[in-house]
Amino acid sequence: MNESKGYKRHQKFWSLVRGVSKSRIKRKYKYSYDLAPSDLKGPYLVVSNRSTDDDAFLTGLSFPQQMYFAVNEFALKKESVSKFIKWAFEPIIQTKGTDLSLTEMKITRVLRTGRNVCFFPEINAPFNGRTGYIPEDIGELVKNSQVALVTYRIEGGYFTTPRWAKEKRKGVMHGGIVNIYSREKIAQMQPEAITKAIRKDLQENAYVKQKQNQIRYKGKNLAEGLECSLCVCPKCREIDSIVTVRNSVYCKKCGVAADIDEYGYFTSDFKFRTVEEWDNYQEKVLKDYIKNFEGKRAYFSDSELTMHRYQEDKKDEVLENGIFSFYKDHLSFKTTQGELKVKIENITDMNLFGKGKLVFSDNKGVTYSVKSELKKDQLQNLRKYYIVWTLIK
Repeated sequence: MNESKGYKRHQKFWSLVRGVSKSRIKRKYKYSYDLAPSDLKGPYLVVSNRSTDDDAFLTGLSFPQQMYFAVNEFALKKESVSKFIKWAFEPIIQTKGTDLSLTEMKITRVLRTGRNVCFFPEINAPFNGRTGYIPEDIGELVKNSQVALVTYRIEGGYFTTPRWAKEKRKGVMHGGIVNIYSREKIAQMQPEAITKAIRKDLQENAYVKQKQNQIRYKGKNLAEGLECSLCVCPKCREIDSIVTVRNSVYCKKCGVAADIDEYGYFTSDFKFRTVEEWDNYQEKVLKDYIKNFEGKRAYFSDSELTMHRYQEDKKDEVLENGIFSFYKDHLSFKTTQGELKVKIENITDMNLFGKGKLVFSDNKGVTYSVKSELKKDQLQNLRKYYIVWTLIK
């Protein structure tokens, strides 16, 4: 990162990609953005909310000055792509899903060389249109960095590309700086106050904004993919009974159904008007489910999955066509060759990438990823594993 030759290469590609992205991103998302003030001097740390798979491009358009992005290692698993990205942009690799300790050291190291950094503390875009969990220790990271803090918020991304959806919509998106906290200001703030300020600045609730200013997000198959986010029926409370077809969502057990419109709302006679409302209900049902669960059987299981096991200095291990289950005290992956178990108490972090790639790590430094091998029109809900793990932890 200190080598002038490498830094010049990074600056060159930053300008090139930013220039190419202007028209492509604007056209793809109908995206508008505010430029950072011309007197904004680095080094600074930009923290932004998550919205789409292209958040780095969306945020970068506002900043003519080159930045280094902190990205999760699983975003760079495609070797052919990752080699070029590492050479051209040298991203800061975040090796743990929710653990900021290693990421903090890497970010601080880059900032102290006088470079700018952009970090997305949510890790992933939200499933329900509401800004996700921002770790408490983000304030400590900013405090230790000893640089200016820039908060940035992207709006309209949830309705344009809902994380659960198979197809994107055509609507309106906007990105801009919310606040700039000088280095001197950060020095006067406590870590808790910094975290509180970041959470406030990055808070985005798509349905609150939609209620204030109704915007039409036109598209096809508006409900398809919703089953990878919502798995609990709002009527019979059956788990994994939700099915979607084109603009409709229904329960295959009790038959309750609804359509979703181009404003992101369910039909008026349905129990819920928004995905957020249904998602809040789902969390309550799952909480009651595990609280009142009896017996030694699994909370739930899914078949036709592939597991990857990643260990440092070892070749990645692939376990194919297995059954993944969540028990009270462990996770299980069964194949015809045997069973792999990971105790819940040994899991240090867990996250969900894309629509259905569950990733978790244990206290021995081993990371596992579980992904569905079903056809694209048969989506499985792996999000329920993450929700229950967070409720238990």
